[in-house]
Amino acid sequence: MNGPPKTNLSDLYSDREHAIVSNTVEKQTKSVTSFDTSPFVISLSIIAVLVVGLCIMAYAGYKVGTAQNKMVAATAMAREVAVQYDLASKNIDMGQYKMAVERLEFVVNVEPNYSGATDLLDQTRTKLDTTAIPIVEPTKVIIAIQDSMTSEESLSIIRTAYSDQEWQNVISNIDSLKASGASYDGDVVDGILFVALRNRGIQRIEVGDLELGLADLEHAEQITALDEVANQRRRWASLYQSASTFWDINWTIVIDNLIILHQIAPNFRDTSSKLWAARTVYGEVLLQQEDYCLAEEQFAFALEIKSETSLNDKLIESSTNCDNEDAESLE
Repeated sequence: MNGPPKTNLSDLYSDREHAIVSNTVEKQTKSVTSFDTSPFVISLSIIAVLVVGLCIMAYAGYKVGTAQNKMVAATAMAREVAVQYDLASKNIDMGQYKMAVERLEFVVNVEPNYSGATDLLDQTRTKLDTTAIPIVEPTKVIIAIQDSMTSEESLSIIRTAYSDQEWQNVISNIDSLKASGASYDGDVVDGILFVALRNRGIQRIEVGDLELGLADLEHAEQITALDEVANQRRRWASLYQSASTFWDINWTIVIDNLIILHQIAPNFRDTSSKLWAARTVYGEVLLQQEDYCLAEEQFAFALEIKSETSLNDKLIESSTNCDNEDAESLE
C-alpha cells in the first residue's frame, strides 16, 4: 500500500525539502571522505607554510642585526673622533705638533665638518718645517778609501758609489774621509751624506728595519731638514713601532697609533690586519673584565675591517650586556 495520495501543498513541499537535505548531506559526506583521503597534500602545505615563515624570520633578524652593527660602529667612531681631537689639543699644548697633525688628519678624514678641526689642523701644520729636499737619482761599484788617497780621489770614489745607489758604501767612505784628517769641502760632503742617509733610511723602513731606518733619518735631519717623503715614512714607521712596543702592555696606545696609521697609510706593512687583531684581542680582554660597552666598540670596529662569525657573536654578547647595564642604571 502506498498510502493515501498527498494532495496537501505543505505535504508536497515537505517531501521535496527532505529530498534536497538528503542530497546535500550525501554530497558533504563524499567531500569529507575525499578530503580525508589526501593527508600528503595537507602535510606538504603545512611544511611549505613553516619554511616560508622561517625564511621571513631569518631575513628580518639579519636586517635588524646589520642595522644594529652599523649603528654601534657609527656611535663608536663618533667617540673615537672626539677622543682623537682632545688628544691632538694636548699634543699641541706639549709642543708635539707632528703627532697633533696626525690625529687631526684622522678627525678631518672621518668627520670633515667636526667643529674647529680643519682650522686647528691648518694652524698646526704652519708650525711644522716642510722644507722639501730634491731627491737625487743615483746609479753601482764598491771601493774603500785608502789613507794615502787625496781628498779628490776619495770624493771621486764617493761620487761613484753615490751614482750606483750604494748608500752603505757612500756612508762608510765618507766616515773614512772624515776620519783621515784630509781637507775637503764640508758642504759638498755633507750634502752627499744627507742624501745617502735619507735614502738608506727609507729603504730600511720599507723592508721592515724600522729602528735602523729611523736612526738614519734622524742622523740625516741633523744635517738639514727632511723632505716630505722622508717625513712621511718616518711618521709611518714611528706609529707602527709604537704600536709594536706597547703590544700586550697598553692596548689604548696600540690602537690609537694603528688607527692613525690605518687612516694615512693602510697598506703600510700589515697595518690593517694588525689593527683588526688589536681590536679583537682588546675586546676580548674587556669582555672578560665585564666592561661590556667598551668591548662592544672594539668588536664593532673590528667587524668593519674584517667580518667573522665568532666576532659577530661577541659583539652581540657585549652589546646585550651593555644595554642591560644602561637599563639598570636608569632604574
